[in-house]
Amino acid sequence: MGPMGPIGPTGATGAQGPQGAAGVNGADGQDGGNGAAGANGAAGPMGPAGPQGIQGPAGTNGATGPAGPQGATGPMGPQGPAGEAGLNRQTVITATDTSTVVDANAIVTTTATCPANHIAISGGFLETGATSPSVIESHATAAFAGWVAKAKTQGNSQQVVSLTVYAYCVPTA
Repeated sequence: MGPMGPIGPTGATGAQGPQGAAGVNGADGQDGGNGAAGANGAAGPMGPAGPQGIQGPAGTNGATGPAGPQGATGPMGPQGPAGEAGLNRQTVITATDTSTVVDANAIVTTTATCPANHIAISGGFLETGATSPSVIESHATAAFAGWVAKAKTQGNSQQVVSLTVYAYCVPTA
């Protein structure tokens, strides 16, 4: 044979042929890696209330609060029983010492003595007559058996002095 001749021009494309039959499925590929985390979704609705928990320990006492306002006056209570008999005129003992003439600056002493089984709980005096007398003592006697008073005249002349002493006596038993 002889030498090959030059290649000729490409011919026109032929008509498409019919589709071939489906090929067999290939083997499964490897799993891919995890994708990036998605954004948080919206909050869901509130669930029902849970059961009541156990009671906790008692707390410490708080500070005392301020005093409240004064309340209204209550009703009057019932009358109490009658008390024991008090003093009466029979227990007032009176003693008087009158001196018609007393020297200047003299002392007049008068004593009212309680009856037996009585003591003096108080006493007093009444002085009359002197120009300017001065009572210098008024007190119970020893063991409260009575009351004594002493008055002193003042001035430079003799005077008439009347000193009355009262003893308020109560029974000792």
